[in-house]
Amino acid sequence: MKLRFTIMCATLGMILSSGCSKVQELENRTKSMDTATSNMAGTTTEMAKTTNEMKTITEDMAENTDDMTIKLRVKEAQETRVRSRDKLLESDSFNEKITQAAVYYKAFEYQFWSASGADTEIRRLEMMREALEEFFRTIYEFLPDKKKDWADLSPLSEDNKTQSLYALAVAMHQKQIYQTLRAKEKGFEEFDMLKMIQNGLSKLAKVDSGLINVNDLEEYERQAQIYHEEAKLLLKLRFEMLPVMTLANISDIKEKSKISILFSMLRSKTFFIFGKEKKWNNKYFELSIAKRNEMNRWLEESIKTRKFLATLGVNVELEKTLRKIYQNMSTPTPKKETCAACGAEASKFNDLVKELLK
Repeated sequence: MKLRFTIMCATLGMILSSGCSKVQELENRTKSMDTATSNMAGTTTEMAKTTNEMKTITEDMAENTDDMTIKLRVKEAQETRVRSRDKLLESDSFNEKITQAAVYYKAFEYQFWSASGADTEIRRLEMMREALEEFFRTIYEFLPDKKKDWADLSPLSEDNKTQSLYALAVAMHQKQIYQTLRAKEKGFEEFDMLKMIQNGLSKLAKVDSGLINVNDLEEYERQAQIYHEEAKLLLKLRFEMLPVMTLANISDIKEKSKISILFSMLRSKTFFIFGKEKKWNNKYFELSIAKRNEMNRWLEESIKTRKFLATLGVNVELEKTLRKIYQNMSTPTPKKETCAACGAEASKFNDLVKELLK
């Protein structure tokens, strides 16, 4: 009996000893886990701090990159405008003048607006304002010194500066391909010099009558109104020159850069036989279909410009010599057997000429 009691005590002691050991082990493991968790928390805090620092650095780098890109863009755009303006004046060919005028318009900085990063909507509107302000100040290089002489400007003039001014008027609709592609990608509205000028002028009467507060205009619209006389003149020149360009393509003139040659040649074909006026035949159907469509677009744009000016209370007409040439023009049409659609084409072209002569 005593032996059994002794054995039981010994066994109980071993169990208790083992239990205490397990409890101690568990406590030790818990402390280790606490220490590890604390270390992990510290590491996580450091990682978060490092991430924030990296974010700040990345944002600074992005801002610096944006800043550098914009500075380069400003410099390149400005230099391109200066070069194209110089070449515009140096060119003898009117076609080359139009090419350089297009390069000039496409080089304004607003044409390269990206709609991302530092290129905010506010920046875009400011660039548009700057473009109009620079443009209107620049054209004084091409305008007659006295404002009273502006009315005497003619598309028949061979004066270099006058022809350069007409080229600028014709090319005002030109857009940079970067803007066109970016607008499709980002879904924003495209602008060109012509559109900005027309937007501003279309609100001129309402501003003058008090229906619109001038301070509610966009800055670029205000610039168009500040220079409204110059803007209207450019639209008038655009209306006048597009029909001249059309004539240069549908006549048999050899030297298209010399506008005066075109008119002297056409005048020589306008004469009377037995009291009836003899008409001259144009070369419209000797052009490709694509070229004929372009001629139509030029006349359509000229008519459209005249209609817009009429909404401003400005009435314009073709130069007298130009009007006489168009009045005495005939459009020989190929036979239906050789060109089924030519009859309809001729009707459309002749209708545009009639509309132009109104």
